[in-house]
Amino acid sequence: PQINEEGEVNFRELNLFQKCKEGQPLALKKPGTQGINGMTIHGEEISAKPGRDIPLPIGLNVKTSPDDPNLILAACDGQPKIQNNRVNVIPLIEVNGNVDFSTGNIDFTGSVHIKGNVISGFTVKAMGDVQIGGCVEISTIECGGNLSIRQGIVGQEKALVVCRGNINTKFIDKATVYADGDIFVEESIMFSKVSSSGKISVLGKKGFIMGGTTRASKGVTCNQLGTVTQTVTLIEVGGSPTLRDELEKLENEIRTSEDQADIHQKSIDS
Repeated sequence: PQINEEGEVNFRELNLFQKCKEGQPLALKKPGTQGINGMTIHGEEISAKPGRDIPLPIGLNVKTSPDDPNLILAACDGQPKIQNNRVNVIPLIEVNGNVDFSTGNIDFTGSVHIKGNVISGFTVKAMGDVQIGGCVEISTIECGGNLSIRQGIVGQEKALVVCRGNINTKFIDKATVYADGDIFVEESIMFSKVSSSGKISVLGKKGFIMGGTTRASKGVTCNQLGTVTQTVTLIEVGGSPTLRDELEKLENEIRTSEDQADIHQKSIDS
């Protein structure tokens, strides 16, 4: 686990998954030498045997350096591994269970496949695609490709999901979700802040959007919109959701500054 200067241990940062970048050196082979002649205790010379050379252990997604034929480089981003006595780069991390204290946070340059859930308090970051077989709890997900969540997002108003591609999930409940691509939801979006630079579709059997703010540049499609209660459901279509969020942030900062200015002015007047 990660330990800081004060001796505090972070059991969420276990560093179990190594990562490498394309072109990064992974292994260097030392060629066999001719050896040096020896001598017996009787002063007789013993001829040296040349060192046995071995083939370069080239595996998957690696290459030799153009400057040094004995140097192995990564041919893509991924996880360096030695398998069958060969150097490989695997552009995928597979987690057979949950992302929890047994795995720690995941920060990877390739794709990540998780068969279980992402438990509250943990983070998954990947430059490639992310597939989650269970649900996402109060967690942070950052995906550079497409994101698939089989069960859904149970955010409790604290989960954050940011995706550079498309998102497919069963439901979104009290979470903040951003996507540069399209968002496809099977059942429902409830009391969440969902933004897409593409389109948002909620077209399952239920297919409803309830409460919160749903923004999309190219359109929002659902079977049912709003509730019979007083809950406000806001839909915005067109423009850039990112710019709208930035505008809201600036407006909030202006209001905060104005409130602080009023407080200081009242203290001066008094």
